[in-house]
Amino acid sequence: MGAVARHLAAVPSVRFVATTAGRQNLLVTLWLRSAEEVHRLEAELAARHPAVLVQDRTIALRTAKRMGRIFDASGCGVASVPLAPWAEPTPR
Repeated sequence: MGAVARHLAAVPSVRFVATTAGRQNLLVTLWLRSAEEVHRLEAELAARHPAVLVQDRTIALRTAKRMGRIFDASGCGVASVPLAPWAEPTPR
C-alpha cells in the first residue's frame, strides 16, 4: 500500500492520504473541480496499481465552512468564524 499512498500523495488534487486498519486500508481526500475528475483519477489509479479496488466514495458538492471561513453559494469566502482552540466549551 505504500507505493499507492506515495503515488496519491504526488497528485495535486489529493489533500489527505492515510492508511487505516482493516480490509479498506486507505483513505484519500481530494479537492476536485468536477465529478468527472473522480473517474479520471480512478482510471489512472487502476492502470498504475491494478490490485487497488475502490470500495466507496463520497462526494460533497459544496463546502459551507472550512478552517474558520464561511463560503457563499459560489464558493467565495464571505465571513470568518474565529478559531479559539483554548476557549472553554460552551455548556449545553
